[in-house]
Amino acid sequence: MTLVVRTSTVSETEAVGHRLGRALEGGELIALTGPLGAGKTALARGIARGLGVPREAQVSSPTFAIVNVYSGGRLPMYHADFYRVTDAEELYDVGFYDLIGSGGVVCVEWIDRIPEVAPEERLAVELRPIPTGREIVFTAVGAQAERTLRGIQEGRPSRP
Repeated sequence: MTLVVRTSTVSETEAVGHRLGRALEGGELIALTGPLGAGKTALARGIARGLGVPREAQVSSPTFAIVNVYSGGRLPMYHADFYRVTDAEELYDVGFYDLIGSGGVVCVEWIDRIPEVAPEERLAVELRPIPTGREIVFTAVGAQAERTLRGIQEGRPSRP
């Protein structure tokens, strides 16, 4: 199942992320890909807001920390950035593998740099720059990801 959304501003990209965050149930891995400046962090910031992470939490790219944890919402969000990671072994040191299946939402930027760590079930999100902004291509891999995509399409939260 695939969904394509186009946005023309950062705030529109964050709003799409917000819709995604509201549709998440917990336990998902969101695999973000796209070139530098495509809007991966803006989408992640929206996901955090959709999960109810307080605005005081400054959601930013965890390029140097590798993983940032955002709590205080209905689900914790683990925001990872693999841009500077050279191999899957490095992820043991930051506890990345413990996050998968933890019940929170794992949002990974640059997962295409180390694709073997992606679980079989995931929501793949490719952000592509286009002349009018960006195209966001969501591809559901697995039943839970398909439910999430349907939730985005219908604009409904996963839970009341």
